[in-house]
Amino acid sequence: MSDSCPVCNSISITFVRSYRGNSELFRNLELKKCNNCTFVFADPLPKDEELDKYNSSYFVNAHGGLSSHPMATAYQAAINKIRVNYVIEMIQKGQDLNLKILEIGPGTGDFLKFWLQRFPNSEYSILESDLINRERFKGLVSFQYSSFKEIPSNYFDLIIISHVLEHTNDPKRFLNELSNNLKNAGFIFIEVPCQDYLFKDKEEPHLLFLIRNQ
Repeated sequence: MSDSCPVCNSISITFVRSYRGNSELFRNLELKKCNNCTFVFADPLPKDEELDKYNSSYFVNAHGGLSSHPMATAYQAAINKIRVNYVIEMIQKGQDLNLKILEIGPGTGDFLKFWLQRFPNSEYSILESDLINRERFKGLVSFQYSSFKEIPSNYFDLIIISHVLEHTNDPKRFLNELSNNLKNAGFIFIEVPCQDYLFKDKEEPHLLFLIRNQ
């Protein structure tokens, strides 16, 4: 069990309730809340090697596979188009947006598709842990990385982290490692669900439950 908050390191932690998950990795966990920064997290957090194994077949383990339902695919396409437009609006300052981009956990690849439609000369790379999902990106991206060790330092203009941070077991280490891959004048887009443990019927596969001011 954790003796400190993974964000602020406070040792003032309160039990919230039992964690709800089906996979063996996510059973017998608890939800804890930091009394200092109000951060909610699963406890104990899985080890790196445990998460690596789970994430190597992430979509099957977490969702029973990627949904091909027309409503699901339409939603993913629409929300990723909104994300692309938002990122363009936030970073465009009269500059060429044919950038060097790294996306962590590209999912269905919709963000990638919409970005490259707008800026086809971008160098677009991905880090994908799901071995099956990697296959869909062959021939579509400049580089596919399988671990942080492979990613070049001080290289990317833009890093996309959409609905990924909540799956990590050490958010500070995760972001510190990625910041090393970013150019000094680069941008990071981070998107996470907001306290979804309050309204979902199970927490798996999320480990961290953030609110806006965190």
